[in-house]
Amino acid sequence: MHLGVDLDNTLVCYDEVFLWGAHHLKLLPDGWSGNRKEVRDYLRSDPYGEEVWQRLQGKVYGHWMYRASLFVGVYRFLWRCRVRKIRVDIVSHKSMFGHFDREKIPLRDCAMDFLRHAGLFSENDNSMIKSVEFVSNQEKKLQLIEKKNFDWFIDDIPELLESEKFPTQTSALLFEPNGNGYTGKLDTVISWSELERRLLGQWTTNELREISSDISNTKINSVEPLSGGGNTSISKIQFFDKNEAALKIYWEDSQHDRLYSEYESVGILHKRNITQVPKPIGVSRTLKAAMYQWVDGKPLDEPTKFDLDQALEFLEQIQEIQTTRDLKHFPDAAAAVFSGSQLEEQFIERLSDLNKYSEQSGALQRFLKEELKPTANEIIKWCKSNWLNTPSYYDSLGSKERVLSPSDFGFHNALRESTGRVIFLDFEYFGWDDPAKLVGDFMLHPGMHLSNELKAKWMTGTEKLFGSQVTVRVRTMWPLLGLCWCIIMLNVYRRDIWLRRVHARSGQEKELDQTKSRQLNRSRNLLNELREQYRKFPY
Repeated sequence: MHLGVDLDNTLVCYDEVFLWGAHHLKLLPDGWSGNRKEVRDYLRSDPYGEEVWQRLQGKVYGHWMYRASLFVGVYRFLWRCRVRKIRVDIVSHKSMFGHFDREKIPLRDCAMDFLRHAGLFSENDNSMIKSVEFVSNQEKKLQLIEKKNFDWFIDDIPELLESEKFPTQTSALLFEPNGNGYTGKLDTVISWSELERRLLGQWTTNELREISSDISNTKINSVEPLSGGGNTSISKIQFFDKNEAALKIYWEDSQHDRLYSEYESVGILHKRNITQVPKPIGVSRTLKAAMYQWVDGKPLDEPTKFDLDQALEFLEQIQEIQTTRDLKHFPDAAAAVFSGSQLEEQFIERLSDLNKYSEQSGALQRFLKEELKPTANEIIKWCKSNWLNTPSYYDSLGSKERVLSPSDFGFHNALRESTGRVIFLDFEYFGWDDPAKLVGDFMLHPGMHLSNELKAKWMTGTEKLFGSQVTVRVRTMWPLLGLCWCIIMLNVYRRDIWLRRVHARSGQEKELDQTKSRQLNRSRNLLNELREQYRKFPY
């Protein structure tokens, strides 16, 4: 395979530097925020805006190029291409100098310096990018693409890929990370993680061996790919000394660093003698992969009171150490909420993303319009009226009332060892959160099957741990949390999230239609329960 890639806004992301630069030059109102396209559109709305925009471009692609970043997922994609001996070349439409630039900063040199610093290009055989060529206009770019005879060419400009002169022997992929509403016939990808899945597919044994050797600095005896969770792929690694480890390869996400949350949190917990989590062995932050001590255990399909006691004890241990220096400044949990209004906003955002990234489905749209939205309006109104006064629905929970939450916590992410000890897994969302959200999510999680007796025991145990005020907040919060879970169960309709699951578990493409139907029914069942019980907490 021979791949061709555009540079600006395809490999290199300028969203943050354009926003910073426009503010630095006093071109935007204080507090204004937006991506590169939004900055461009704002500036161009002025009669003299085109010249202002071009001047800003010259600064960004020149002096400020060092402030740019690779799009999330680029490095790992190119690393895998190098391991597979897939040639990747850059063809970029870039002028020698910026418009209106009196200093004559060489833009192409700045781009090459950036690629070298990012570790993508070097003048040796080990370079991830084999060649970089610049052209002065689109016509010459099309000619060079044809000359190079690429199998695929990836670009963010639809006009180039749709051109009559685009070579027929090359397949085009439009990179559209901001979802700009392209409605043409081009094949599109919204992230480099999606591109990785699309062009490279499942990790090969050779790739897994190489990344495992790099992380552990040890020769590998065998690699056994396993089914992973929704956001990671997992392999069982055996070393020549017969020791075993779990290799986790994380789905790369610009919104949340799963690797950091998990690897850092379990490392800190082990240092504090909390050993009910896998021990970290090593990490590759550039490739978003980590290795942990292998855990031999069985799934907790039917959790017991003893298992629940261990879960409560585990949370108590975390609470006892959460004010230590290495945890005090840990980031917030993914999807953390600290007020009722913030939880409402999260529900609305989840619903918006579901509509934005979902394929058209009449069944889904009817459910959302006719069932979920009317019930959601009713529940949100009730939550606002019944929320605690301190803090109010709109006030943020104080820092002293927040706790470190494993998040996505429960027996669906745990194994029971032969001794009966429970090992808790999956800390990709670990961080500070409202304890009421932790308590409510535990009971609502669709991956667990807790009896009413265990749910009641959970409420009693968490009230003892976190206090009665948290319990009162759970009673008001839980139907709104439930609405969020109704949306989460429908994430299978979202193209971006489904790709994560296919990345983690091979063969799931064939199950898509059945999974959609099953998840829609599960979401409807939960919604019906919420509709009947939201005024009176059932546990």
